[in-house]
Amino acid sequence: MTQSGEIASSHFTQQLARQLQVVSQVSQSVTATLELDQLLAQVVKLIRRTFGYYHVSVFLLDMDSLALVMRQFSSQNDVSTETKEVRLEKGQGIVGKVAGTGKPFLCNDVRQEPSYSPHELLPETQAELAVPLKTGNRVIGVLDVQSRNVDSFQEDDIIVLQILGDQIAIAIENARLFQDARRQYEAMHALHGIALELTSQLESGGVVAIILQNATRLLGAQGSVLGVYDSPADLVRVIAVHNVPDELKNAELRPGEGVGSLVIATGQPVVVNDLPRWEKRAPVFNKMNLPYDAILSVPLRWQGELFGALSLVDRGERRPFTNDDVQLLSLFADLASIALKKADLYFEITQLSQDLERKVAERTEELGLARDELAQKAEQLQQLLANMIHIQEEERTRIALDLHDESNQLITAALYEIQAGQESIRGERHAAALGKLETAKELLRRLETENRRIITGLRPPMLDSQGLIATLKWHAEAFQEHSHIPCRVQVYGRPIRLSSPTVETAVYRVVQESLNNVAAHAQARNVSLLVQFGPEELRLIIEDDGVGFDYDRTVSHTSSQMGLIGIRERVQSIGGHIDIFSTPGGGTRIALKIPVNDHSVTLERDEHYFRTRS
Repeated sequence: MTQSGEIASSHFTQQLARQLQVVSQVSQSVTATLELDQLLAQVVKLIRRTFGYYHVSVFLLDMDSLALVMRQFSSQNDVSTETKEVRLEKGQGIVGKVAGTGKPFLCNDVRQEPSYSPHELLPETQAELAVPLKTGNRVIGVLDVQSRNVDSFQEDDIIVLQILGDQIAIAIENARLFQDARRQYEAMHALHGIALELTSQLESGGVVAIILQNATRLLGAQGSVLGVYDSPADLVRVIAVHNVPDELKNAELRPGEGVGSLVIATGQPVVVNDLPRWEKRAPVFNKMNLPYDAILSVPLRWQGELFGALSLVDRGERRPFTNDDVQLLSLFADLASIALKKADLYFEITQLSQDLERKVAERTEELGLARDELAQKAEQLQQLLANMIHIQEEERTRIALDLHDESNQLITAALYEIQAGQESIRGERHAAALGKLETAKELLRRLETENRRIITGLRPPMLDSQGLIATLKWHAEAFQEHSHIPCRVQVYGRPIRLSSPTVETAVYRVVQESLNNVAAHAQARNVSLLVQFGPEELRLIIEDDGVGFDYDRTVSHTSSQMGLIGIRERVQSIGGHIDIFSTPGGGTRIALKIPVNDHSVTLERDEHYFRTRS
């Protein structure tokens, strides 16, 4: 071999060694952090310093606008980190071309490339190489490197840069999964904290302020608005605002005019991310010239009756609202409704107490009646507070058990897989490391699914949108999948919406609690739900073939059987009747009868089974 050949071979070997070293270091960075910006900053700096590139950058695809946004870069030029955001459309420049085709592109002389798009901060670029960042077949971004010299890149550089791009794509996907799981956990934690804060406040003004402040902070919006329905005037009045112009307060909306009024008219959440072009925009807001063009509004309900709307506002380009936002704000609105009505009741009691103090000297003969009325109001408040605390404790216990049983185990397993991936990388077992990372990704996906299940379990949105039967079938399928116990649902008669969402919620909660008991205690092989709609009542039977129990002996130990007592009290609270039958070894049957106020419903199937079973 000639001296020049030996020098070339040595140079190639050194170059290959540097390339492999960078791949190894990037792989270690991937497993070392789940913070996306920190990871990308390390990667671009490492690639530029190792290979001496003029400029290295990572562009990620914005899923809303489908534009490519530069997330991190490292440059030999003195380019300020305060440089305005760089955005490219698909097909624009070499980076946009790679994003559009999903294939690497090498240009060793940008002066000869028609698609090259020069940038004023990088005037010395002579050659450019870009590779796609993919998850599966989907392009999520582009890794771009630039050089000051013509003919700087070789075919081998494409292979090495694509390997690095694949590593970066894995890191991006892992970071996004982790961030989604963390956001869901933080949302649940925030709702728990807000519930505690609301229960500690009784003054109406303080409750309203807490609701608006926390709703704005929970969803990261710019401001919030609370409107209530004035039934005699048939108007929606804005009674409180947070972080929006005060001129919006006391605005009046006609039914169906404006987002909040439309929510109260229909009983459904509304999302508008382009408010100036929305045809139902209220004329009263046209005069105010408000700086918001995105709004999310959800209904406030009490005992099945709509009494107001809670709305969040923002700029659409900064914060467009999504379906996930609708679900989270709807959960928050349930807490807000209880707190507002509790504050109203407290205000009534306070006013009554003050009136009694003022009139006691003049109207002694009415003191007995006034005391009875005050005691009744106090009892209502005590019962409301007791019910709130009991419901909160049940939900906290369920969430804690769900997080302990599934989420914590998935997090621990994911950490073990990531740690194993680190060890494989240190041992240069790259294939094994990729396998471990793929396993960690799957665990994080399962964690995301589990957290969604927990959030949905707080209150299924489909109970309002699709009704009781659809929700019971959905819950039965979820129960069967989770417990591996077959659960059959049979419906007789013509299904109708019950007289109140509160009644439907109570029936759903009874089924939910009953199936939870089956999964936890019954050791059953099968469960059945039988629902019959009659002209005057709804009848429902929940039956399993499990181990059963001694009912009389069990309910006598109240401290350990709050579940059964809670089911009975929930049914009685909506005017229903319940019978619970169980014997050791003979399974358990729970039979409900709920009054129905619709007399037009006719039965479609024989009632014989229900007469013989209940």
